[in-house]
Amino acid sequence: MVAAQPTSYPAWGARPVQQPFQPPTNYSVRSTETFQQRRESIQAIIEQAAAAEVAAAEVAAANAAAEKERAEAKAARKKAKSPKKTLTSQEKEANKEKRLQKLVGAVVVKCMSKYAKTLNRELFKKHAKEVRYSLTIDRCSSADWMDSSPT
Repeated sequence: MVAAQPTSYPAWGARPVQQPFQPPTNYSVRSTETFQQRRESIQAIIEQAAAAEVAAAEVAAANAAAEKERAEAKAARKKAKSPKKTLTSQEKEANKEKRLQKLVGAVVVKCMSKYAKTLNRELFKKHAKEVRYSLTIDRCSSADWMDSSPT
């Protein structure tokens, strides 16, 4: 005996019947504008875009001119700046001596600070200056100082 085939779809629902395609019967224009009105609106949009491009070009030209003015002003300031002063050999030597005195003075104060409590402040300063002066004069008077100085 042959098993019976189900002729209907399951209980959850029957398959819907597919309707054949029918094109819409209303082929009316999407808007009520005529061809001439559309053409005019497109032309207006094109004119607005052209005006926006012209305005953007004017703004770019103004920015370029302002940048050029800033660059010229900066160049003028740089040109007007006084040139760097060149030091003579005597001034260079004086600067070297000042730097040496500052460095030696710091070391002298650091070494003498353990005696600062026993001395008066003014007396301490006087002794520190004397020691600094004697060390720098000894150092500057030697020929090694002139030869070993970095330039």
